[in-house]
Parts: sequence; structure tokens; C-alpha cells
Amino acid sequence: MDDHQYGMRDKRGNWAPHRRAEPAPIWHRPFNAKKVVAWIPEFLWPWNAFHLATSIIWVNLLIPSWQSLATFSLVNYFWLYGLNAAGIFLFYGFFELRYYIQRKQQNRFKYNPKFPSDAASDVFWFQSQNLDNFTRSFFATILDSGRDRDAVDVCKQLGDLAAMDDELALPVVPGAYRASRA
Repeated sequence: MDDHQYGMRDKRGNWAPHRRAEPAPIWHRPFNAKKVVAWIPEFLWPWNAFHLATSIIWVNLLIPSWQSLATFSLVNYFWLYGLNAAGIFLFYGFFELRYYIQRKQQNRFKYNPKFPSDAASDVFWFQSQNLDNFTRSFFATILDSGRDRDAVDVCKQLGDLAAMDDELALPVVPGAYRASRA
């Protein structure tokens, strides 16, 4: 695929597309059902189908049963953390390896032709954007994604959210629900 078919580079080497990105046909007004129906396969294949398949496999094969998750357990917590860490490492690590370490695409379709590992920068924690992204992903994103559900579970066990529906996701402030009932 030639990136010059879709855009060009300026005098600094930065790539810019020939035209602006357009919203999906479902958002166009007036609504055109034929365009939306023709767009659906393009929307689903390949990436949304891949994400749908991996999420179904993830939930049905790797996550413990809902009955075992109903009670707070450090084993469940570390199992879910390990699954999330392995998933993020494998999924994002594949793209990092392929496009930034092996540079399989060279600088095609890269807005900035420079690679983050080519020059150290003091704006990042370890003077490396790659290491900075890795550590932020593992020590912020994974912990944060599990924190929300764990906070709801802990508050339920303490009785703060006893009447809350299991599927309802609300911001949790310990004691706030009990105080509002009084």
C-alpha cells in the first residue's frame, strides 16, 4: 500500500492525508439506508470482528465463573490482573514489536517520520517514549480498569450498595449510598 495515494509529506517530512476524515454513513444527514447497509461489512470486518471474537473467547474461556467472582478473593483479583496484563502485553506488544521495533511499515502512514526510540527525550519518565507507554499501561491502565469493579464489590460486601443492581455501574463513594438513604 502506497501512502502517497492517500496523502503527502510536507517539507519537514510529516505526512498529511489528501482529504479530511469523514464520519461513518450512519451519522450523515439526510439518512441514507443504502449507504449504511453497504458500510456495515466494512465496519465489522476485520477489526471489529476480531475484537468481538476475542472478547467472547476471553469472557467464556478465561474469566472465572460469575459465582466465584461474587465473593471477594485475592486469587480472583490476581487472576484477573494477570489476564489483563497478559492480554495487554500480547495485543499491544504485537503492534509495538511489528511497527516500532521491526519497523515493518517503515514510516508509511506515520504522521511524524521519526521513531520514538531514535532520540531520547527528557519529557518522558525514562527518556524513552516506549518505556513510558509500557509502564503507564501496566501500572495505571490495568490497575485502574480493575479498580472500578473491585470498589463496587467491596462496597457491596460492606453493605453500602446492597440495593444496587449488579449491572448498574455508578461512581462509588463509600458511605454515600447509606447516607442518602437516611
